[in-house]
Amino acid sequence: MERRELLMLGGLALTGTAAAGAARAAQVQPSPAWTSFLHIWTDVNGVGHAEVVPLSAKVKSVPIVRIAMRPEPSGFADWRNSGSKQFVATIAGEVEVEVSDGTRVKLPPSGLAYLEDMTGKGHITRSKDVLNIHMQTPPDFDVRAWARGDA
Repeated sequence: MERRELLMLGGLALTGTAAAGAARAAQVQPSPAWTSFLHIWTDVNGVGHAEVVPLSAKVKSVPIVRIAMRPEPSGFADWRNSGSKQFVATIAGEVEVEVSDGTRVKLPPSGLAYLEDMTGKGHITRSKDVLNIHMQTPPDFDVRAWARGDA
């Protein structure tokens, strides 16, 4: 599947993602038009982090193992792990993710995130009227190498 096909799969157009670390008061302003995505991951000490990762123009198609589209309940979902490595595209509604290092990130509709916080404390979500597309990748998928165009 070509990158363009993956993007068209959900009919998505990323208009930009803003990230704010509430605990650290840091702000990140990624570029618009699918040039970056939010990466949620866990370090070796089990602490969750959120970072904006730029996309190289050389990225190749992404291997997708499973895809699911589902509405998420509005409200608060307590600490949990992602369960698998996966892209999540929010196509409607409002989502805020909080990771265990204290960073809070709001994703607008058509925001793209890659979750790989499968260990540690995980993350919290706060949502309102959300519809997500979950695209699971193979366990050995290296999202950073892919984003650089190396995979």
